[in-house]
Amino acid sequence: MPSSKTLQQQAKSFELYTGSILSKYGFHLTTTPKSHDHGIDLYGSWNLPSCKKPLNSIIQCKYSKHRLLSVNIIREFEGVMSNTKLNYQAKIGILASPIGFTRSAYKRFFQSIYPLGLVTINNKLCDFQFNHQTFELLPDLIVTHQRLIKSKQKIEENSCILLYKKQILGYKS
Repeated sequence: MPSSKTLQQQAKSFELYTGSILSKYGFHLTTTPKSHDHGIDLYGSWNLPSCKKPLNSIIQCKYSKHRLLSVNIIREFEGVMSNTKLNYQAKIGILASPIGFTRSAYKRFFQSIYPLGLVTINNKLCDFQFNHQTFELLPDLIVTHQRLIKSKQKIEENSCILLYKKQILGYKS
């Protein structure tokens, strides 16, 4: 059944949903003003257990129904991360997509000199990836997945779990 929402409305809904999902992992985010946001959709802090200070964070949500996000999106985001006037003094940047990223995007992401995360969100968090720079910044961060199979209905559920200093970050599926 086709959606009655415009593409712009769907993108805004995805942005709000992304903020809602990330808040369950300890992010406290605000929507950027629409004009002059330089591609940043959400900004705020990531409050991790036992951290003295929250990490300033920026999130860019890229809504696409059919295409994986390309390497150009990573390059553009690196440009935002490099510009302290634009990036809210972010220590970490997160790119969110409802369908994922191309192989070349992942390659660039893992080579980036900036602490970055890639999040694929579709109805719930499906995948959360961090690059080496993020693990240097947060050496006690662990990403793992839980797979549940409900035997009677044979329904499979996957959920991403983040741990920091052996504490599960607030997500409950």
